[in-house]
Amino acid sequence: MRERRLFVIATPRFSAEDAVWLAGVRERHDPLSQIVPPHVTFVFDAAASIETRLVAHVAEVAATLTVVRFALRRAAVHSDALTGRVFAYLLPEEGKDALVGIHDRLHEGVLASAQRRDAPYLPHVTVGAFDATSPAESLVDRINRGSISVIGTVESLRTVAFDGKAVQTIAETSIGAT
Repeated sequence: MRERRLFVIATPRFSAEDAVWLAGVRERHDPLSQIVPPHVTFVFDAAASIETRLVAHVAEVAATLTVVRFALRRAAVHSDALTGRVFAYLLPEEGKDALVGIHDRLHEGVLASAQRRDAPYLPHVTVGAFDATSPAESLVDRINRGSISVIGTVESLRTVAFDGKAVQTIAETSIGAT
């Protein structure tokens, strides 16, 4: 079993129609679809040893934020050099800057040294994970031909632990909560 690592995610609220569409695509193409719902990840792979400090930091940051509405309007292929996997992402057009702002705020304080300077943050919702580029490109092309518009709202931040098999929510903090 993989070492337990921490992440900060948002599981956006989507319309019923968009949620059904996302679930269908992810069930066919994303092996994590049964482990974690559609989400935006803001903090990747933090050490479990900082759990208490991370939960407190997320609560502090969330209290200063406002709810973010975003629109996913295109898909793109992303190759991850660390894992060798190829992903199909849905990318926000509207709301992108606000999502990047949440990421940047979370990478202050306890997470300042964890921010990757070699790879700019790209907010996204993963809809597929593959071992090769071709199936990812095929999925992305099909999605983009369909002229998508998936509207989501980020209303809370979740600190979660992942051990390679299961995701466990440690804390969930509403945005704007004090």
